[in-house]
Amino acid sequence: MVPTDFSEHADKALKLALDVAGSSKGRVYLLHVIDESIQQCGVDYCLSGDVVRDIESSLERTAESLLREKALKFSGSGDVEIVPVVKKGSSADVILDEQKEVKADLIVLGSQGRSRLYHPLGGSVGERVMRGAACPVLVAGG
Repeated sequence: MVPTDFSEHADKALKLALDVAGSSKGRVYLLHVIDESIQQCGVDYCLSGDVVRDIESSLERTAESLLREKALKFSGSGDVEIVPVVKKGSSADVILDEQKEVKADLIVLGSQGRSRLYHPLGGSVGERVMRGAACPVLVAGG
């Protein structure tokens, strides 16, 4: 399983996961998590519930489209099936839940990304995933 924020580091993680999965003709779940923390109200304004739902729907459609594009771009020889998955929630929690749900035997994380998915000094999504995963976690650096 490869969580992605569509950064170049996540792409490197996907390439590595495809190499690993290719030796066993496995399957790669390409996961994007949409954070549910869209703020309905700011200091001087509030968005209606309909507007927030429209934003969330738009984010979901965009993420699904980007995942399909990544799957096509990286599918290569076709030996490995890439399964695009979009979920909403807290990133680390969703990643850990999805790993259990699909019974992934490896999680490959980018060393960093737009959201700094992994940061070795602690407190990050990546660290929470590494501590809580029921399978090995590989960090693709560089």
